[in-house]
Amino acid sequence: MTSYKVTWVIDMDAENPREAAREALAIQRDHDSIATHFVVVNRADAHLEHHVYLSFPDMDETLLAGQPI
Repeated sequence: MTSYKVTWVIDMDAENPREAAREALAIQRDHDSIATHFVVVNRADAHLEHHVYLSFPDMDETLLAGQPI
């Protein structure tokens, strides 16, 4: 089995860090949300980032780590 680091990032305005986290969690759990862009890095080959768009699979791409999208 391969080990991956999977991240999901969202910019959020909120009153405090806890509220920002709560709002982000609500967006993740919303079944109608299209906030489904994840950056997936194989821990054994960390120089590549796989950008996975679960709502839009034809947009998936692989980039060098740190390369702007």
